[in-house]
Amino acid sequence: PFADFGVLFDSDDFYAKSKIFNAGGCINPIIGMVNALLDVGRTVNILLSSQEDEYQNHKALVVAQLDKMSDERIEKLITYARNGGKLLVVGEDASIRFLDKTGGKYNGKKSGRVYINSGEYFSLAHDARMKYEDMTCLDLVEGEGYLYCDRSINYPLAPAYRIDKVGKGCIAYLPLEFGNWYLAQSNLAKQGYIKNITDVLVESSVEVDKKNIDITTQRDGDTVIVNLVNINQSRHSLSYTSYDEVMPIKDVTIKINAPYKSVTLPFNEKHSVEYKEDSVVIKLDQLDIHTVIICK
Repeated sequence: PFADFGVLFDSDDFYAKSKIFNAGGCINPIIGMVNALLDVGRTVNILLSSQEDEYQNHKALVVAQLDKMSDERIEKLITYARNGGKLLVVGEDASIRFLDKTGGKYNGKKSGRVYINSGEYFSLAHDARMKYEDMTCLDLVEGEGYLYCDRSINYPLAPAYRIDKVGKGCIAYLPLEFGNWYLAQSNLAKQGYIKNITDVLVESSVEVDKKNIDITTQRDGDTVIVNLVNINQSRHSLSYTSYDEVMPIKDVTIKINAPYKSVTLPFNEKHSVEYKEDSVVIKLDQLDIHTVIICK
């Protein structure tokens, strides 16, 4: 397997935050970030603390509110960035730890309501049921876009994100508890927000023009295998554990950003293929539950 983003799990962070008999909620930031990245059409893997050899199979690594990581692991990740890697650090406290070690600017936390403006939609960043006084974001001083303290562009609060060049690579800072808040309440504004950041950070390996399709990618020698899964019933609800019907997704266009010479669909769905100099475009009449695209 390979993916655009490797979302890190950290055992030190997990055990520092878990209670003796109940670790519930400790990995919510990770689940929320995985859901958010999948919702905007990105390929994602979860990487354990022991899987440093897998970093090379991902375009960027995500630190999802892992503010209890050891200093040693943070130094390793900064070294990874200095050597050409890309990091997305999510959360105020996690960002502070990385900024302190790299000399990056910030101006402490701001509390109160936090609104996201994705350019098309405005939304509270957090779950509306939470108390406003519990909301904080880190003021990065400089950066791209704005977080807001009201549903108006007249009340900017802090930069929406910042990408700092570090050696040959970079570290992107997303200065709020995005993983937790996305898991609690996802919406189009939050999806637009994370998509804006990820699109700047790395080019997508596979692009699909319809929502509710999960993408996974695998490599077997010179062959790349792209799996598409129809999740029209949504991944976010635990109210149902099975469905009697999943509605098909019609007229799907898939762009694979690599110059392959041969593309096949072994399930023989009706489709067309256009080979370009730097990519391949597949038009699929209908995605039922799952299909595979084999590229050589």
